Amino acid sequence: MLGLDLPHGRLKSVVDPLERGNFKKALTEINKVLKKTPTYAAARVLKALVLLKSGRPSEAADLAEDVIRACPTDESTLSTILCYFRETGQSAREREYLKSALEKCPNREDLLICLFLNQVQAEDFSAQQKTARLLSQQFSSRMYIYWMIVSTLMQADDNPDLGTRMFLPLAEKMLLREAIANKMEKHMEFQLLLDVLDRLGKHNDALDFLDRKELIDRLDESDYRCDYSDKRLELCASLDLWERAFKLAESKLLQSPNHWNAWKCLLDMTVGCDSHELPSSRLTQLYSLIVGLIRDHPKVRGPQLARLDLLASLTKRGQRLPSDANIAQCLSLYLDTFSSKPVCAFDVAYLIPACLPDAVERTTTVRFSHYQFLLHPCDVHEHYILNVWLTAFVYHVRIFPLHMFQFLRTVVDEVEKMDITCTPKLRFLGSYYAHVSTAGVPTLYIALFCLQFTSDSKQTYRHLCVYQIARASGHNIPLGELMRTYLAYAPERKSIANLTQKLGDDHANPGAVDLCPADGFLLLALSSLVEQTDTVCSSIDSFGSTLLAAYWTQYLGISHASNNHHFRLRLCSLFSPHCLACPDLALSQTNRLQIKQLLYVSLGYFLVSPAPMLTLWAGSTPSGPLPDSNPVLGLYQRLHALSGSTVSEAEEGILAAYRRSAYTRVREFTQFAKRLRHADVFLTARLELVYWQVAVMPDEYVVCFKLLSRKSCTTAT
Repeated sequence: MLGLDLPHGRLKSVVDPLERGNFKKALTEINKVLKKTPTYAAARVLKALVLLKSGRPSEAADLAEDVIRACPTDESTLSTILCYFRETGQSAREREYLKSALEKCPNREDLLICLFLNQVQAEDFSAQQKTARLLSQQFSSRMYIYWMIVSTLMQADDNPDLGTRMFLPLAEKMLLREAIANKMEKHMEFQLLLDVLDRLGKHNDALDFLDRKELIDRLDESDYRCDYSDKRLELCASLDLWERAFKLAESKLLQSPNHWNAWKCLLDMTVGCDSHELPSSRLTQLYSLIVGLIRDHPKVRGPQLARLDLLASLTKRGQRLPSDANIAQCLSLYLDTFSSKPVCAFDVAYLIPACLPDAVERTTTVRFSHYQFLLHPCDVHEHYILNVWLTAFVYHVRIFPLHMFQFLRTVVDEVEKMDITCTPKLRFLGSYYAHVSTAGVPTLYIALFCLQFTSDSKQTYRHLCVYQIARASGHNIPLGELMRTYLAYAPERKSIANLTQKLGDDHANPGAVDLCPADGFLLLALSSLVEQTDTVCSSIDSFGSTLLAAYWTQYLGISHASNNHHFRLRLCSLFSPHCLACPDLALSQTNRLQIKQLLYVSLGYFLVSPAPMLTLWAGSTPSGPLPDSNPVLGLYQRLHALSGSTVSEAEEGILAAYRRSAYTRVREFTQFAKRLRHADVFLTARLELVYWQVAVMPDEYVVCFKLLSRKSCTTAT
């Protein structure tokens, strides 16, 4: 989008096709307008924009410069000239043009606003503060006062030494004047004051302002109702006001036991202190609150996770646990209740080693727990709990296979004596151990033999929980076993179609708008494949894994979630020259990327993860259709253009924060845009390596295919 704001309707017939990328129609329409009014300055600059987008930059420059020399200041012409400067990357000229226009029309509010926003993009904080002061002095909008305050705060970030001594106190003084005079009308203005007080370390003053009920009520009435309980908790924690923090957190948790900010505050104030001796009164109060909420809400995750977190922290610090606290039983209860939730695996993967740091204790616990589970008649539900426990602890403890075989052999014998009817898997397991050497069998397969496949979604997530615990704990999952398990849960995907017929978006579900498929096994499988993918020259296994990753990402990923930019970017990376070397396929994927969604959903992932953008073409921007004769060059040019667009979108986010009075977001967006601008540094080395492999040493791929041929011949022999 060009961002043209043209009030005259006769240019709308040109702007619409230009925005849609139909440059031929736009050129036809603008020629019609100029035929009637050949001296219309706005139309002439607009034609220059059309020529620029059509790949005729020299003609565009001649036409635009002829108009710019006259320095017109009418609204339509000004809008098109500024757009031309932006499209050609001449932000400095845009600033100088606005200053010249202000000399001719010094009281124009729109010119001052454009100059201020240009200075924001240039990160000239001192200049933008002066412009904001002029706006606040000449015009009555209160927004300009806060533009001046935020500009002062941005100077504090730019110069930390002067920031603490001068800029932050100055911003505090201006904001206090607004608050005391009851001039604040929006919560964002009040939150800016709280942020400044927090940065100055004046937590007591910030808490005092939050206690002013009349101020909060007035803001709620004039703006919207805003809950500051989390901010009060944060300030109480900073001031170590335990009693007040506990009352605030307790009232919040009684309403919503899953409110994790409240739990985190209480946990930090109880076990987060540096002293060796923990305050026993705080520990007693917190543990009593946790136990009471678990009793009243047995199916709510927050209190049980808080209890496990508390016990893990006490264990790591070597502190005595509460008398009725049994870590193994708490873990078992948590896993029993929440193993069907996708997040459970990551909770358990973190908590098992923290709660049971001793490997021998973990081994004893898992043996005892599983033995007790199996020696009592149990339903299918309990068998799944057994399976999750078994696999989870095998991954963490790394029990030597012989010990596990002996343990399960004993269990099978006991089960047969008790004549439990639901143990065909265990009987098969026992017979399997009798014929297979224990030395080379991975412990993962021991647990997998106990898994029972089912179409029930909750039980599916229990199995998925097992795999995720293993992956989060740093243990590789055998790819073949993962695929067999996945296909068992998704039988409609057993038949894998021809790869070349499925790599286009023609087979994508047009109604798929989700950012990720509702398929946890697919996401896990893709992550595992990508982690194992190496350069294709390393081995034939790596080449096969790369092809499989590309197939699954496209056919099972993008086709079920076409808006997932991580899938599409991963596919671009797999097709890039440093991997499968299919630039045509990669280019077709980059053409479908939506930059705004990519920026705000992926948060700059594009600039850091999938490479190619060569500095060789850093100065050129494709303006027309990319040539089919050189797909590698086309790919790099396309990705370079997308990189620049991403940075531009980040800068647009800063401008939107000023326009929409989102003052507390300006600092965050500015820091993010700065990181994006410098992200090219991380790409340069990698891209030069890609360039070397593709352009300088293209025979590397011949070596690759020779290697594959040798492997194939060896296999055939």
